[in-house]
Amino acid sequence: MPNKLIRMIAATLSFITLALSPPAPSAAAGTESAAITSANHAFDEALSARDIAAMDMIWAHEPHVVAVHPASKTPIIGWAAVRQSWEATFDRFAEISVSMQDPQIRINENVAWVVGLEEIRGKLKTGEAATFMALTTNIFEMSGGRWLMVLHTTSRVPHRPMQAQVQLQGAEQSESEVGWRLSLVRSCLARPFNDRLLSGGERIRAVKSLRFSM
Repeated sequence: MPNKLIRMIAATLSFITLALSPPAPSAAAGTESAAITSANHAFDEALSARDIAAMDMIWAHEPHVVAVHPASKTPIIGWAAVRQSWEATFDRFAEISVSMQDPQIRINENVAWVVGLEEIRGKLKTGEAATFMALTTNIFEMSGGRWLMVLHTTSRVPHRPMQAQVQLQGAEQSESEVGWRLSLVRSCLARPFNDRLLSGGERIRAVKSLRFSM
């Protein structure tokens, strides 16, 4: 095979390899990811501080922005309505702390979204404590050289109600007590008759156990 043809084939293969190789992460991509991380953290800080002025700086003041809170029945659409929803939230809480664990960030041109698990701890003005985990999605759009929030949705992670936990624990405890009583009765009845007569205390406990376990 002529050397010229070999060189052409080699050059073609090199071009194909370069075309199919994934692009190396650029410094710009890393910078934008850091900017999204910062914007997302600023949102958590504003929420934790119950700072509506900070929210004004974080959100895009557009009619298409959306918020869905854990107690929302329908999506809240438009900046005016979203802002009012935050004012209502801040008014209900005496204190609140929000932090996102392991946020997952994706950027596509002028849109970025963050998904993660949030831990929410707070105290209502009634004195009632509020602690739960929530699945959260935040979406940002690049506008005027800044990443501004355009969507925030959060929903509680399902968990077993406390009442059900108490009932389950009570059932487990009752089952354990019944087993202990039956063991006591069997042990007492298995002993010689004279020993059973001499052990009045055990006899009383056995009778009570039989009565309560029925």
